Amino acid sequence: MFMLYNESIYLAVAVENPMHYWKAWRFSKTPAMWWPSLASAFRQGDAIADTVVRIYIEDLVKRYEVDDVTQLADKIVAADEEHLELLGSLPYVISRVKNAQTQNYGTIILK
Repeated sequence: MFMLYNESIYLAVAVENPMHYWKAWRFSKTPAMWWPSLASAFRQGDAIADTVVRIYIEDLVKRYEVDDVTQLADKIVAADEEHLELLGSLPYVISRVKNAQTQNYGTIILK
């Protein structure tokens, strides 16, 4: 069965357990093209992509134990920095996520 999902644990659990919200970035490997696809949808203003990116940023804030999202720049590791660059840089992402909050896509812990 693992081969059916291109050896992606994330794809296997997400397809087999679709009622749970799986955070792809929390797995050791994301499916091929997952980040570029998310980045493309995010740049196009897709509401679901906005929500996924917001949750990703919230996870980063918690993981790096910072009080303010702007403090992430000094703490993030290379992999997260790569993901943020795909999404359009940390300042751009913060701006978009805060803007999405004002459009009522959900609450956010960003200050």
